[in-house]
Amino acid sequence: MASAVGQQMKQIGEAVNGYINIRYDKLSTLSNAAGTGTDPGPRTCSGSVCEITYQTLINEGLLLSTYTGTNANKSSYKIILKRDGTSPNYVINGLITTSTAWIEGGKTRYDLLGKAMQTAGIDSGMTKTTSIASGHSGQWSETSANFNNITSA
Repeated sequence: MASAVGQQMKQIGEAVNGYINIRYDKLSTLSNAAGTGTDPGPRTCSGSVCEITYQTLINEGLLLSTYTGTNANKSSYKIILKRDGTSPNYVINGLITTSTAWIEGGKTRYDLLGKAMQTAGIDSGMTKTTSIASGHSGQWSETSANFNNITSA
């Protein structure tokens, strides 16, 4: 199951990267989208952050319409996109988190998370605290001060 979860993480990550590419202009101006017209959304922006959902990615044609929004571990996703830098060269960084920890027998299964991360690739990561997410092989880290979807270990 870890490989399946990793493949699903990779799939949604690639869809989010595609979304950033096609909606960069709207993300850089932090524009909301209600889910109608040529910018199908939904996308909600506040401060320097926009939140989208898996439905946004379906509406854009980046995920199949049959996509359920949960992975093989029955965990849903929260997708936050943050604008950094200065105009006109903004950088849009994204962080996708799952809603539930991978716990079996009362213990967090870091071994299965590691396997899922290997399958998902270099952009994947995990939380071990409620305030820091760390990337595969220490390639990156983010804090809950920057991304409000870092909430649990």
